[in-house]
Amino acid sequence: MKDVFTRSWAGTAAGILAILFWGTNIAFSRSVMEQLGTFTAGALSMLIAGVASMVYLASQRGAFRKTIQLPKRYLFICGGIFVAEMMVIVAAIGFASDHQQLIEVTIINYLWPSLTLAFAMPILGRRGSMPLLALGVILAFGGIVLALSGGTVSFRSFWTHPAPHLLALAAAILWALYSNLSHLWTNETEGWATPFFFLAAAAGLFVLLPFAPTSPQWSIRSVVELFYLGLAPTMLGYILWDVALRRGRIILVVTLSYFIPILSTLISSLYLSIPIGEAAWLGCIMVVAGALLCHRSLP
Repeated sequence: MKDVFTRSWAGTAAGILAILFWGTNIAFSRSVMEQLGTFTAGALSMLIAGVASMVYLASQRGAFRKTIQLPKRYLFICGGIFVAEMMVIVAAIGFASDHQQLIEVTIINYLWPSLTLAFAMPILGRRGSMPLLALGVILAFGGIVLALSGGTVSFRSFWTHPAPHLLALAAAILWALYSNLSHLWTNETEGWATPFFFLAAAAGLFVLLPFAPTSPQWSIRSVVELFYLGLAPTMLGYILWDVALRRGRIILVVTLSYFIPILSTLISSLYLSIPIGEAAWLGCIMVVAGALLCHRSLP
């Protein structure tokens, strides 16, 4: 019993570390994409994550055998969802027409924690209070909108250029499905298929390069930021999240993921010198309150 408890909290701690890494993702992604191009930055960061994690996998005795022994539905269905989500969210960012629409795309994508909790009821058979969950989701999402937009988002561009919004919504749905199905099919299993998912996502993103041709501007800064993006938010972030989905307290971890946009806002402000207004702080309070309600709705 003690061993199960220790493993549960170790998995939860892995999820918290993933959230911290993902909090740096927006600032570094935005900086790298401005220098190298959206799909180039996405493809190369995935390639770096895939190669680095594959080297680590090869160094572990029996790791490939354990990976092959993972449930086939996880390898193919969750693997396909993972690759599709990576390609869709990068496309959503790349196709955004301007900075205003990019903010809207980011807000829509942050629906994934709410959708993950909502999907946990039918997929994982979790029981809870739907009214309380709905209230928490609405409150947290309202806080995200305030924190990321300063209260100025209108979503008017949806009617003239809806593709990025729809892609961001699709990415949120895909990641919510991946999170629940991974927990359902790989709970307490060994094996590690994420390196293969990274490489497949990189291949998919390289296929998209001709649709958004760019002239990368290489520099020491862009190289350093690219490797950080590939190794920290991408490789470590997703690997730790995978550990959390298998062995952690998934409802608690997903609830804590509501803080990612707030953490992203704070880090982006420091790294990219973007001032934070009163709306962002009010958004923080709303997200905290919404997250607490969501957590209480699913005991």
